[in-house]
Amino acid sequence: MSTHGVPGSVIGKYRVVGELGRGATGIVYKAVDDTLGREVALKVLNPAVADPEILKRFRSEASILARLSHPGIACIYELFRANAELFMVMELVHGETLENLSRRVGPLPPVRAAYLVDQILAALEHAHRAGVVHRDMKPANVMVTTIGGIKIMDFGVARARGAEHVTLDGYLVGTPSYMSPEQVLGQHVDERADLYSVGVVFYRLLTGALPFAADTPVGMLQQHVSEPPAPLRSHRNDLPDWCDAIVDRALAKSPEDRFQDARAFRETLARETGSLPSIDLANAFSVPETPDDAGHVVPLAAAPHATVPMGTIAIAARPPVADALMLALREKDRARATSILIVFGAIVASLVAVPLHVAKPARLVAAAAPIEPMPDNVFDTRILTGKGQPRERTARLVLSDAALTVTAGDEKRLTLHSVPYASVVSISYSRGQYPMWNSPKGPAPVARARDAARRAPRHWIAVRTNTDTRFVVLRFDDAHIKDVLWALQERTGHAPQIVGKRRG
Repeated sequence: MSTHGVPGSVIGKYRVVGELGRGATGIVYKAVDDTLGREVALKVLNPAVADPEILKRFRSEASILARLSHPGIACIYELFRANAELFMVMELVHGETLENLSRRVGPLPPVRAAYLVDQILAALEHAHRAGVVHRDMKPANVMVTTIGGIKIMDFGVARARGAEHVTLDGYLVGTPSYMSPEQVLGQHVDERADLYSVGVVFYRLLTGALPFAADTPVGMLQQHVSEPPAPLRSHRNDLPDWCDAIVDRALAKSPEDRFQDARAFRETLARETGSLPSIDLANAFSVPETPDDAGHVVPLAAAPHATVPMGTIAIAARPPVADALMLALREKDRARATSILIVFGAIVASLVAVPLHVAKPARLVAAAAPIEPMPDNVFDTRILTGKGQPRERTARLVLSDAALTVTAGDEKRLTLHSVPYASVVSISYSRGQYPMWNSPKGPAPVARARDAARRAPRHWIAVRTNTDTRFVVLRFDDAHIKDVLWALQERTGHAPQIVGKRRG
């Protein structure tokens, strides 16, 4: 019997602290990397699971995570063997699952729900650009961190574009309450399936309920394919009209009728809430300097503890059943569809598994081949320094793999500020004589530089942090501002917010 789960036991360079959770395929432990003094989540395959497909999926998950590098995706540190067992070392995320938060808090204000969904979409946009479809997006697979950000986890059933199938050929995998119609029917699945699932998540955050209600997983699957979602107002009648429009489009049965990519989804959210996803950057600079009261987005605080979500249901169904179900529904032969669903349910009952859900991560350190870090982005800028009426100083903005750093623009390159991406709270863009940000009371100046009143409007970026350096305020010219905003969003996971002047 294995003793690697005993507190104090050592596996490689990792000392086990305790068990975080377990599922049908493995166990996750909280451990400490004694060489770095870092807490990690240590996932090991269940020794009783000898299925080569499970092992293949385990390796595939590590490979997929290794190709993703985004602050909104929990990262992988290492994959290694010890004592004939395979271990995955992952980031231990401190916070609360969105599932737990939703149950604890209930329906959220629309702008706050939109903020969380926007952060999820920002991370998915990165994954989709890398050719990775998650295929199991739901609140239990999203952590809300203690500083108000999000981390997407569990890429165990993800599919990489062009990769070999890691489930048995033709199987469908997902969670019934969040599964897109094309997943249910065994059709081709692309990033629009993830966006459908995010639409269900948005519905859940707004109402505290699901768009479909059924007594069985099979009944739930049938409703995703053939029934309209319950109107938002059947749960809550104080929502603005834009919530209905966004949910209806996200939950369209046909992928062609949905948002076609995460950027389009974020663009629509941005128009209604005032946040600025990258799709808006091309048009951001023609926005007049008027108040944007809807633009204030408050990060959602989360419970200060570390947790690992568990208990996803994975459904596998052979193609002939899905094809027959699709044909029956197309012909509107409900009697035949019912009989097929009974057979489908029997197959589901025999194939249901509960795979492990844990804070997973994005860079494979000890894989067969080294993973190249993202190249640094470097931009010439001017930074506001000093108190009272600060002065502008020539500088360089360096966006490395881990932190935002501002160095002096002279030959000495002294470091003026260095802020880890995890410490960034928000990013505000304004165009005017002085920089602005979305304060709790609305648009407000960050600082007023000397002689600002005599200057033409300029492009400002104010990076708000939870460090002693509350704001890092930078000025850019027209040629670079869009590239800087894109790079900041890619590195931090925060969508820049357009800020207008306060009247009066």
